[in-house]
Amino acid sequence: MITVIIPAHNGAKFLDRFSLPSLAEQSLADWEALVVDDGSTDETETVVKRWQRKEPRLRYLRQPENHGLAAALNTGVLAARGDIIAFLEQDDIWLPEKLNRQIDRLNAGFQLTDCRFFFYDPIRHRLQGLGGGNFSTLIGRRQAVEMLFPLPEDKSLLGIEDGIIAGRLALLGADQSLQGSKVCHMTEPLVIVSRHHDSLSGQGEATSYIARYQAAADFFASEKSTALDKLKRFWQRQKRANRFLSLFPPSLQMNLRDIKFRLQRIRLTREWKIIKNGPEHRAARRIIDKL
Repeated sequence: MITVIIPAHNGAKFLDRFSLPSLAEQSLADWEALVVDDGSTDETETVVKRWQRKEPRLRYLRQPENHGLAAALNTGVLAARGDIIAFLEQDDIWLPEKLNRQIDRLNAGFQLTDCRFFFYDPIRHRLQGLGGGNFSTLIGRRQAVEMLFPLPEDKSLLGIEDGIIAGRLALLGADQSLQGSKVCHMTEPLVIVSRHHDSLSGQGEATSYIARYQAAADFFASEKSTALDKLKRFWQRQKRANRFLSLFPPSLQMNLRDIKFRLQRIRLTREWKIIKNGPEHRAARRIIDKL
């Protein structure tokens, strides 16, 4: 069985519209979902309990106080009952074949797998570009996932949880604990990530991104491996890019990020054309047309 961990904080409107409907529509049915409510003050509990009345595979755990994303994820991993663990952020959407396709990779001998995702712009109502490294793309066998957890629960590290996972993966590959041959990075986009102002991926303030990349680098300052050094160089490039963006007013930064996505599509013209004509893009379009 698969346990899907959904960390939630004041996510009523997102759970009801994005994550839970996409989970219910998965073609693979052997899953349980665990919503870890991290001290929400909105209608998150009401929404989940309404969903529970029609979806018995859904469990609900509430943390009375807000301890941050890392704490919610740690709680979810400890409470998971499945031998396979996946993650779904409250404001993300899985394509219907997401679980099925990734389970095929695990059955082929991999221990962990992730995939790419579509960025979705809810204001312009369009798929904007491609990304990777989001929690909602990650799924793995329990023993592999437990090598990556627990995450540090220091709130000063909020927003770099996926960076910590990426860094730990790099180190595990270096010491042979989890070799690269056991990790499958799927090139297909099987997730839709919303870029809205309430999300970490959508906030336009470049200075916050600079701080996050620096915090990730500082966290692994004493660790070294070829793969980790490559990751650190990527973080350094992202810091420089956001330092440039920080020269502009916040109101312009989102527009400049949009230009970055257009440049990405030009750079990946051939691949983007293939993806736009592929089944994942068609499935994603059908989903957002209903939003």
